[in-house]
Amino acid sequence: MTHLNERGRPGEKAAYSKSLAGDTVDSTAVHRKSWSRALIDKATRPIQRYGSPEWCALPLDHPNRIAAVVLAAEAWAWDWENLEANLRREVESLRTAFKQEEDAEYARSVAEHRKVWSRKSNSVVLMSFEERRRHQLDEAGRPRPGDFPGRNGGGVA
Repeated sequence: MTHLNERGRPGEKAAYSKSLAGDTVDSTAVHRKSWSRALIDKATRPIQRYGSPEWCALPLDHPNRIAAVVLAAEAWAWDWENLEANLRREVESLRTAFKQEEDAEYARSVAEHRKVWSRKSNSVVLMSFEERRRHQLDEAGRPRPGDFPGRNGGGVA
């Protein structure tokens, strides 16, 4: 006995065919597109936009009115068929923009760091070793905020 999900619907095996390039092509999409093209080709140019006041003024059976509906449906179908690729492109674009901003922020941070530390290093480099050492010892001998003023803590007891 065949499981319900394993049984095919009538005509299901014919739904896909091989294209000339060897890719699998959905024959329903090919059928839909050729049907759409035939209806669109019956319209006179320019075709009014679906839902526009000009479109609403057309008679119900006017070829331009039908073509506008078909164009809107094809646009929706194209968006659906290309949804994954469009989302990938959008995510990649956002990722690239974020990375560029992150890199620019890093470059600004590096420039600021270099500016601050180049001033400090210039003042240190201009001192001789003896002057730097004396400065270090003077700094070490001064009480710091929070030091205990008693024995071995520095400051006055």
